[in-house]
Amino acid sequence: DSLKDIKEIGLGSHFTAEISGRIEANFNDVLESFKQLNVSLDDLMNWVQQSDQLPFAIPDLPSFPIQTDSITKKKNTDEPRPPLPTYIPDFLPSFPPNISVKQNSSKAIKKTEVVPKKK
Repeated sequence: DSLKDIKEIGLGSHFTAEISGRIEANFNDVLESFKQLNVSLDDLMNWVQQSDQLPFAIPDLPSFPIQTDSITKKKNTDEPRPPLPTYIPDFLPSFPPNISVKQNSSKAIKKTEVVPKKK
């Protein structure tokens, strides 16, 4: 079963990476897993060329490009958008109005009372 073999390769490469003191496996760890399972790269290439097309894990993938109504694509139709400088991409949202920035920034600044040090 190819799914079982893939799982064994993943577990073996993960184990090899952990023994080497790393969190993520690299290509050398995968090669070591192949050695542990007695699989050569030539055997793997022959299997890939001779096997039928393997199904993808998710059988019903949507066609690309996906049409969505994402938040970044929605335009605020109530207020016209001021022209942006050339260095700001069009897909970024508009800046908030200056009034809301001034109101929120005054709330963020707290006045603290300075207490003199006792000697």
